[in-house]
Amino acid sequence: MKKIIIIVLLAALLTGAYVYNRNKNVSTETSDTNGTPSSERRNMDVVCNDALSYMSFPDHESAEQFVIDCKDGKHPEVVEHYKEQMNLGEGAAI
Repeated sequence: MKKIIIIVLLAALLTGAYVYNRNKNVSTETSDTNGTPSSERRNMDVVCNDALSYMSFPDHESAEQFVIDCKDGKHPEVVEHYKEQMNLGEGAAI
């Protein structure tokens, strides 16, 4: 019985440490070389890469160029689609 309690406590401790560390890393915002907070850049990475799941391209290079252009803000419809998909509302910032 003591072994089970020790195993459960150890699992809870490890889970708590993992969650604490993950939340600490997410809340820390640093700026990249362009002065844009890195969390915003990661959001654009997610949004633009997510668009690849519902779009088709003739080749890999076209898809890569689309993602690059999307991150540069040349495809605002992708951001709007993401906001709609995530129910973020019109005023949400990404």
